Amino acid sequence: MKRSLLIASGVLAVAAVAYVVSLNRTVAEFYYTPTEAFALPLGGLVITAFLGGATLVLLFVALQATGRAFSGWRVRRRDRRRAQIDILCERARGLVWAGEMRQARSLLDKAIRRHPETASAHLALAESYRIAGDERRALRVLNDAVRTHHRATPEILLA
Repeated sequence: MKRSLLIASGVLAVAAVAYVVSLNRTVAEFYYTPTEAFALPLGGLVITAFLGGATLVLLFVALQATGRAFSGWRVRRRDRRRAQIDILCERARGLVWAGEMRQARSLLDKAIRRHPETASAHLALAESYRIAGDERRALRVLNDAVRTHHRATPEILLA
């Protein structure tokens, strides 16, 4: 069905081009420089101009679609990375509450290396040190977070 529809559309397009060219048999000169020109039937020039415009429109639409696809890919990638960081932070929090500080800190360090802007990873790391009784180290983690990435993040500033 699709193939016959495509063939019928092609036949109609060829018939339309032949019709336009047969109605406009007058030869027209097309100057592409002040002294250089070529002569074609007016119908041929009209069809050529139409096809050139259609090609430009298709190229513009393809360029727009490529830009949207690339932008969408970046957004999906960012969301995927954030989800992975959130999973690492949640797993680390569970390990902190289970008393497995070394494993929890390892996961949190990994999360911070992958995405340093994640406030929850810094907070969880500081919380692990605070629960272990190392208040000074917890404060150092929070100060480093403020100094490097989170100057305006209320969660970090108020921790």
